[in-house]
This record gives sequence, structure tokens and C-alpha cells, in this order.
Amino acid sequence: MVDRRTVLAGAAWSVPVVGIAVAAPAAAASEGTCGLLSIVPNPVLIEFGSEDVNATVVLTGGDPNALVHVAVSPGFMIYSFGFPIIEGDVNLTGGSLELIIQPDDETFVSGTLTVTLTSAGCTGVTAQAPLILIT
Repeated sequence: MVDRRTVLAGAAWSVPVVGIAVAAPAAAASEGTCGLLSIVPNPVLIEFGSEDVNATVVLTGGDPNALVHVAVSPGFMIYSFGFPIIEGDVNLTGGSLELIIQPDDETFVSGTLTVTLTSAGCTGVTAQAPLILIT
């Protein structure tokens, strides 16, 4: 036979556990409606004498075809869909964007690749990657 106090003690412990389990999905759902931007690799390493290096912008969550603003430091050029840009807006395709980063000249040392989500209501969602020359 189970004692009445044992049943009550078990019930007292189960109430907080259920309360936490119910609260967690609500908190998780409220995050990330815009998604999280990242750049791979990060940092972007460029070997001295190489012509270009690939980097991928990835949006986890949010609109997989969102518009992003891409900018690179002076001394570098970005190619997206075969077109050269230094700064501009580009649509993601399926949540990602392939970029080719190319030094403009041989005098660069380092720089930064910055990608910002420009969808309505998604201000401040930004990813940065240092561009580092390896000699």
C-alpha cells in the first residue's frame, strides 16, 4: 500500500517540472523569427598570392530567401552570382549565399566581411568575419 504522504510528495515535485516544460517552448518560439546569420569560414583566411576564397552566408531560421546587405572592406571585391560588388543587397537562396572574396590588389593586409539582414522588422541581425592574409 502506498502512503498518502509519498503520493503528495511526488505530486509536489511534478508540478514545477511540468511548469518548466510548458514554459520552455514559448520562450524558444519567441526567439529567432528573423533567424541567425553566420559566415563560414570565420575568420576567412586568404593565402598570399591566391586569387580568391569562398565564403558562405548562412541564415538559420527566418525567411530562406531574405534580402541581405553585403559589404567588404576597401581592398577587397565580392562576387555573388558572378557579379562583382563592393557593397550591395543580395537575396539568399534556400537560406544561404555563396560569395567569392577577392583581394583588389596585393597591398591589403586584413579587412572585414559584413552581412546584415534587411528584411522588415529584422534590424540588428548581422554577421561579421575578419578577412586575414596568410603569408
